[in-house]
Amino acid sequence: MKLALTLLILALLPLPFPGNQPVSHLQLNDFPSSASYVVSVSNSTGNITVKHTYTLNYTLIAVNQNGEATVHIKTNAVGIALGPFNFTVAKPGNVTFNLIGTDLNLNRYPMLFPLLLLNSSYLSRIGTYSVVVSGTYVTLSGGKAVNVTVMGRNYNAYSYSGTIFYGVNSYKGTIQVLQNGLLYKLSSTVFDFPVNITLSNFSTTQILLNPAGFTFQENPSLYYIYLQKVNESPYNSLVPQGYIQLHIPLVFANGITVVEEEHILLQASGSLIAPSSNGAEVTFFVGNYSSLVTPVYPTPIPSGQIDFNGLSLNFSGTSQITTPSGSYETNVYVRTTNTTTGNITVTSKLLVYLEPNGTLVKLSTYTGDYESSELQLVSVGTFHYNFNSTSPNLTSYTNTVLPFQAVNPDLALTLSIAIPVTIIFIVLLFYRRV
Repeated sequence: MKLALTLLILALLPLPFPGNQPVSHLQLNDFPSSASYVVSVSNSTGNITVKHTYTLNYTLIAVNQNGEATVHIKTNAVGIALGPFNFTVAKPGNVTFNLIGTDLNLNRYPMLFPLLLLNSSYLSRIGTYSVVVSGTYVTLSGGKAVNVTVMGRNYNAYSYSGTIFYGVNSYKGTIQVLQNGLLYKLSSTVFDFPVNITLSNFSTTQILLNPAGFTFQENPSLYYIYLQKVNESPYNSLVPQGYIQLHIPLVFANGITVVEEEHILLQASGSLIAPSSNGAEVTFFVGNYSSLVTPVYPTPIPSGQIDFNGLSLNFSGTSQITTPSGSYETNVYVRTTNTTTGNITVTSKLLVYLEPNGTLVKLSTYTGDYESSELQLVSVGTFHYNFNSTSPNLTSYTNTVLPFQAVNPDLALTLSIAIPVTIIFIVLLFYRRV
């Protein structure tokens, strides 16, 4: 089963996935080292339309073996007047980030990490997908292969419909990306004014990543399914809301992790996958493992404190936990927060239950004395629920063949009158004979 899963992953993505351990060595050829764009903005006043053009340039200054990069941004597309609004495409200056966590954010680097560049053959299986990095994201659908021209040369690219969101900036429209992950063209509107950002020149280099290592005891490439419960006030009881499917398709030995998340519905029929708030059936969260909700925690697990979902939690003891998937002996980690409003102080708690091998068994949040939400492990395996997964319709009757033959209503009325009359006549006839 593990071999079959690995082959499936290799077939769906342009570069190999790591199997069950972090990537400790990765060579990226044709990695963009610089990129220049022409920004075209059409501003209309009455019947007059004026087209303005600006420049936007990115230069990769430095990158280390862990993927930490520094990029210099130079642009005059700052403070552009669009009607009563001012619009800035990107902030000039130096910015530092991890190359693995690139999501077409124009304030960092206009590229999507190549391992997360999915084409139409993959999207036909998973639907619309989103890549989220530190609160910014890109949502993409389509992924049709197209040919584009840059500096008189032809390149293969993918054309998507989607949204790029970072800070106060949001672009929705057509997004075209070269196969090395670099943004080729963005066609969108800002405050109802057309904006086009087109690649005019770029150069590439070779990047070699050799991040320092850590390991997982359990296989992070399996699919972990959790039952999600939420407290439904005023009953103060947990009510199932559906399932969350978590999977780690890619993790680097420097701790940068990609967590795949799908929401599975509780319903009698139809598609099982519910789109997230940004419209994607599949969301890839990218960041250090300690800043994410991961189904598997790296081992060995620290004895006193862990960092989980960007928060520090303290070890509070062990607990035997029973979920639909079985019973587990777990280590419990707690974070307590007190919030005071006037004379009222409310205590909130986050509890994370981990097996000694790192598997996330349960996650609970409390507000005061009441449990407000809960995730509990339901199953672990290689089966993947995707947007093509459906449940049978259990609420409709599909057998249209009746166990009897319907009677003509006119004939039925005639018989209902004629038969009683005939019976009465026969009774009277025999009665007179007696």
